[in-house]
Amino acid sequence: MRARPVLVFSAMLLLGQAIGGQAAETAAETAPNLRFGLAQSGADTALLLPSLDAAKALLEDSLATKGQPLRYAIGHKVKVSPGVDDRATLGQWSSVGDGQRLWRLTIIAPGALSIDVGIRHLHLPAAAALYFTDASGKFV
Repeated sequence: MRARPVLVFSAMLLLGQAIGGQAAETAAETAPNLRFGLAQSGADTALLLPSLDAAKALLEDSLATKGQPLRYAIGHKVKVSPGVDDRATLGQWSSVGDGQRLWRLTIIAPGALSIDVGIRHLHLPAAAALYFTDASGKFV
């Protein structure tokens, strides 16, 4: 049996001064953690989802009632908050200069082929930006 990949995904919230014009376009091309020379967040601050049991999922799907919509995903309800004053439930805050702060959360999903993120109750200040990248820093 072939080993399933471990999917690693990062969410980053950059709080600080608004960037205008050409600088915003250039900055948007590079993930904030790379732009500011930050290492990947550590496993101790990551959200580790349960390993996918593909055989179990396929068996469950085979027993599903015919005519019902196919299952799209296996959901995991989690509560994550960047918090205030460095009191995040998960993730890691970093000062990146010029009064800017960066919160990073790595999501690890062993065996997953993709990760979908549902966000509720999100308020971003006017000068904030939310980014999603893969493990290499490429925007997704």
